[in-house]
Amino acid sequence: MPSHLALPHGGSLLNLMAGPERVKELKADAKAMASWALNPQQMADVEALLCGAFSPLAGFMGEKDYESVQSELRLANGTFWPVPVVLEIGEAAAKGLVPGSALALRDPEGVMIAVLHVEDVWQLEGAFHAGGGIEGIEAPHHYDFVELRSTPAALRERFATLGWRKAVAFHTDGVMHRADRELTLKACRELEANLLIHPAVGLTRPSDPGHYSRIRCLQAVAHSYPQHTAMLSLAPLAPRGDGAREILWQALVRQNYGCSHFIVRKSLLPDAGEAVLARHEQKLAIKLVRVAEMAYEQGSGGYVSEEAAATDAGLQRLSEADLAERLAWGREIPTWFSFPEVIRDLRRTYPPRSRQGFTVFFSGLPSSGKSTLANVLLVKLLEMGGRPVT
Repeated sequence: MPSHLALPHGGSLLNLMAGPERVKELKADAKAMASWALNPQQMADVEALLCGAFSPLAGFMGEKDYESVQSELRLANGTFWPVPVVLEIGEAAAKGLVPGSALALRDPEGVMIAVLHVEDVWQLEGAFHAGGGIEGIEAPHHYDFVELRSTPAALRERFATLGWRKAVAFHTDGVMHRADRELTLKACRELEANLLIHPAVGLTRPSDPGHYSRIRCLQAVAHSYPQHTAMLSLAPLAPRGDGAREILWQALVRQNYGCSHFIVRKSLLPDAGEAVLARHEQKLAIKLVRVAEMAYEQGSGGYVSEEAAATDAGLQRLSEADLAERLAWGREIPTWFSFPEVIRDLRRTYPPRSRQGFTVFFSGLPSSGKSTLANVLLVKLLEMGGRPVT
């Protein structure tokens, strides 16, 4: 492991994948094991555990760890950890489990990807949970953007190869636009560091066109940075919706990936959340970098920090709701807001309503004229032209 990069949380980077001989043993034993089909968030958690992104966690939390994290933001052994990582299972599956038993963890297609060695079976608000260490059989399969999916160990090696001594991580759940680029560029210049764009993709579905468009757009933005100063990689993270705790957890994970700094947008952090960050951030080796939002200044024709701007007059912004409305109605999206490649991809993925298809259903009693009306509508739409009609 490159020595100049920040140590993983807890001191060492875990790899929970079993070796070939052990995999054979586990597969042979699986016939006698109970099974659990993982939901999308659980799949993401298992993937992050197996590759070491959740180091020093070696599995799902038991009740003592859960209660300690909820009340003290630390594991029962005292290690700082801000959010629960637990495995909720059905009552039927839980009834057959006792400490010392094993549970086969399977993907939606039934492929066994890991084995949970049960240490604790417990209830939370009526729901059953199983805790214990896991051993990986095979990592979850991804067929999309394979070249952008790197384990913490692989990303650390890549940083070392490129000579990156400081890496700033930028977490995003959406598409980046010009203001996001300027925000990250400003942070990297001030820190004299490189940038890791690390979007969370733990809950994306293979059939979701928005996922593919989002990553294509991020690829376009990543190419807009000065050469060799930024890279894009996908993070197998599912959101927790836990405010400041989640920010600390996101930073902790990026520390495991080798990053030295983590960008925190001030606009997304309430005062109470800032107090939580201030109280706990020193428990991490990664540094939190608070940044103000950037806005387009019409007078200068460039982006400025909203905090540094003398007045709000002349600053232009476009919210996500505004963008969605412009896409829906085919209205202009200003070039100061985003990049041509991004706008082009978004328009292709989210065409205006005038170009979207629709279905008309006719219902009624037999011989009430449904077919006649349908044929009249078909003819009139074709007469108008502009779109295919079936």
